[in-house]
Amino acid sequence: RYSCGDVYGTQGIGQVRMVGPRVKNLKPGDWVLPLHDVDADGEVDLDAMPPGTGRVLGVWKADRCAKLEFSADSPLTMANMALAKSIGAACLLVKEHTIKLAPGDPVILNCANGLIGQVLIQLLAARGFLVYAVVRKHSGEDWIKQKLHGLGAAHVFLSSEDIRGRLEELERALPQLALDGVGGAATNQLVQALAKTGDLVCFGVAGGSNQQAVTLATGKKWKGSLLQFSFDEWLNRDVATNSRILNDMLLEVTELVKQKKMQFVIKEYTTERFNMAVLNAKQIGRTHAVVLHLPRLQENPSRNAEGQALAVPETSLEKDHVSRHNRSWDLDFLQWEDTNADEEIEWRIQKEKNLFQKVPHPAGAIQKFVEAPPTAIAQELGCSAEKAEAVLFWLPGRGEIPQEHAHWLETLCVNRELRVLILEPHQLEQDLKWYDMTDNDAVQLGLRFSIVDDDLKNPCGELSRSRGVASFDIPLLPSEIDAVQQVEAAALGLKRRAQLEEERIKGASRSSTLPFFFGGFGQGGVVALYAALCLMDKPIDAVAFCHSGIPAASMLGKRLTQQVRTHTRLHAIYDKADEEVPISFPETIHQMFSLARCKVSLYWLQNGDGHEFLTEASDTVRRCAAHWLDERQKRPDFML
Repeated sequence: RYSCGDVYGTQGIGQVRMVGPRVKNLKPGDWVLPLHDVDADGEVDLDAMPPGTGRVLGVWKADRCAKLEFSADSPLTMANMALAKSIGAACLLVKEHTIKLAPGDPVILNCANGLIGQVLIQLLAARGFLVYAVVRKHSGEDWIKQKLHGLGAAHVFLSSEDIRGRLEELERALPQLALDGVGGAATNQLVQALAKTGDLVCFGVAGGSNQQAVTLATGKKWKGSLLQFSFDEWLNRDVATNSRILNDMLLEVTELVKQKKMQFVIKEYTTERFNMAVLNAKQIGRTHAVVLHLPRLQENPSRNAEGQALAVPETSLEKDHVSRHNRSWDLDFLQWEDTNADEEIEWRIQKEKNLFQKVPHPAGAIQKFVEAPPTAIAQELGCSAEKAEAVLFWLPGRGEIPQEHAHWLETLCVNRELRVLILEPHQLEQDLKWYDMTDNDAVQLGLRFSIVDDDLKNPCGELSRSRGVASFDIPLLPSEIDAVQQVEAAALGLKRRAQLEEERIKGASRSSTLPFFFGGFGQGGVVALYAALCLMDKPIDAVAFCHSGIPAASMLGKRLTQQVRTHTRLHAIYDKADEEVPISFPETIHQMFSLARCKVSLYWLQNGDGHEFLTEASDTVRRCAAHWLDERQKRPDFML
């Protein structure tokens, strides 16, 4: 949408600082909403430069600015008013397109987790309509569904579902009105769910497609009207009159806020944290709005004699989670935790408590996965279970043929009482997607932990120089919870397999640790790591994870026990030429485990094979395993 030289920003508000000699309707100190330019037909001119609200100082035509009546005693904050265009658009949609409806009639809308969608849900519910919300399937969808139900949605459907079929199954009335903010294929999906004479209103193209057409086959069955809606075009028809209508609608929203029938979740940033604001805005499936406060110009008394400008405090809502020298660290591409959405955080904490929690059970299993089967064995190498003194479990990566690892693993069995199990990739149910996630996707989910830093020589908080203690008190995000739930199911299968081996191996019950080595490539390494650190009732000797993008790695820190810290050796194996897993990720993983007082080693491969498990990688794993076996022979309890 933007060209070189354009200023970003299509929404937002600004305060008038100077006016031209012929401007009569505005004065310094007024708050205004800059508008898109329109062509001769009154339609938004997509070739014109955007309003460009992302700047400290700009020059706009007075007739392209809608005046806002901002009240100091209004419950709508400055950040709320920055969203006036979205809030006003939702109000106008409801005002203009529900005239033919009666209370209790169903209305369906997509893009429901966005700001306009959330305002629409609350406005429609407040007027007594039955609201059906549609969202895309992605990480954190359980939280989004719960959030939208709380706002007033009667049902929340995924865009991948047969919505009409689900409504008929639930014996619910078909909607009389559909509000489409996505476009493309989503337009047809809403039409198919509509009652035969229901209307479709298209107000956005959040899906990235400018097409909002109904297929011929669908159009023959549907007899309603297809309507287009543009808030900018409506405002531009009569800026002065429609600005007053906009302010009236904002006053109505103000009353709903006072009555606790309307709420907004907003994360606010100053320009000092611009990069974090952008990352937050790009978060898939977010249910909050992101507002950027730009620096204010110095006041000029001679220019503001006619109206005192209202100051915007330049304060961020971000706060440290733990005081007393406690700092939060992230990789450059990850986001900080927000402490304002208390309801969401409470939900996240409760969900997090249920992850990797063992309950009293004969098999030591997680209650919700009591019946989970052990991970299947693809190939067995070495001695039999009855003769083995140690067992190595190898989990291949995504898309790998397990038996391809046999040629290098069998060399470990020569002249050793070792049993090697190459496991089948965990087969997940259709609604889980662990193996659909690449290592790069997993890395981008986040790596967030805190450090209680006791090193006074590190005032700038450089991670590599810190000598503090790692703390994992930051709640997981919804997307992280979703990923960890998938890992949990796969890791439990590995634990089940390990339990069967424990019952058969010599002297395992009398040893302080289990003579096991878990290892894997890519996603297999993640499953091995989570099972070893979070699930085993007794610590294992070692775990190796190679080229692994570890989702929500802070969860590992949350479940670490002193026994694991003391007895389990961690081997991290990565390649600096790997484009899937950036160099900073394994370095931070190593630092995190070191600060958590774990026994961890980081190995950098030198051949530059990238994200491939080739000879150098297998040789490194083999050396780690050989060192483990040699070390076991030297232990006093080895012959027990």
